[in-house]
Amino acid sequence: MNAPSEKHVTIFLDAVPRPGVDPTGWRTEQICKAFSSSSAETNLVLHGPTDGLESLYGLRVETTGLDATRWWKANRSDIIVLCGGGFAHRAAALCRVHRSSAQIIVDSSCLLSLQRPDLSPALIAEAEHSGRDTVASLRRQRDRELLAQVDEIWVCSNSELKEVEAVGSQAKIRVVRPPQIRFPTSSGTRPLLLAAPHREFGDPDLASVQHFIEEIAPRLDPTIGRPLIVTERAFGAWSDRDDRLDLVERNGPLIDVLREASMIVAARDTGPTAWAQLLAARAVGIPIVATPQVALHVDEPTQWDLEIVHSSDIGPAMLRAAARRRVPSRPAAEPTGLQD
Repeated sequence: MNAPSEKHVTIFLDAVPRPGVDPTGWRTEQICKAFSSSSAETNLVLHGPTDGLESLYGLRVETTGLDATRWWKANRSDIIVLCGGGFAHRAAALCRVHRSSAQIIVDSSCLLSLQRPDLSPALIAEAEHSGRDTVASLRRQRDRELLAQVDEIWVCSNSELKEVEAVGSQAKIRVVRPPQIRFPTSSGTRPLLLAAPHREFGDPDLASVQHFIEEIAPRLDPTIGRPLIVTERAFGAWSDRDDRLDLVERNGPLIDVLREASMIVAARDTGPTAWAQLLAARAVGIPIVATPQVALHVDEPTQWDLEIVHSSDIGPAMLRAAARRRVPSRPAAEPTGLQD
């Protein structure tokens, strides 16, 4: 990414990313650092009133204040980058009105139809199917309106590119691979089961956890270790779990939980993908066992020490991962694509 020195780049965020190992935050950090290391003048803008934060990822932080329209009228930028939040729709509209010549780039983390895909009819009462369809239609309409205003869309993989194409847009779609972040290898001894990860609905996870409890846990080899569930939401259903699983509710950085894990298991067959959570597992060097739906946006499993299996084969796959214990050598990581 070698932008001319006269270029000015503004990166917009809804809020400051969570500290520690937050895969969504890594995406923002990746984009911010790539631009800041270029010759472009880059600044970071938070939507809303000031909270005292002066810098983030080495960039000076400013805020729009309560009146975002006034900010857009008073500031200029050649390139606008919208990352991970619901304000992207409004920001793109304001940019087109007040800075019509600016190039707008939107990251796929801003698209509701990707972050919150339709739930399976089997998970919804029949009387609520029409309501689900209405909400899904509104999400896609909102995404189409956003994409109609931007010049370029950044996605994390080739499979996600196809999903964005299905939404419909004349904008250029660019694959920007996840960052190749590495932390000290986990020394944990217990499998960690993902449930209701950040920004995702809980229903598919509840179904997968119930399947794990009833069909997988009773048959697990005892050498694998007692599984943990990590969740970022307080669901009453967790109180009904049996003694085969231990619950860990994430209140701090995900790295704190991953240090206790020997592998990550993601077992759902419907609902959102979980590439961001798989990215966290890759960062601490632990194996991953996942269903095809969970790993839908992973183009090359060998880059992730990932075994993709159907839910009926999760138990044997966990035993294979436990026998390996540590991640095998991986081929050189693919370029992220940001240098282009």
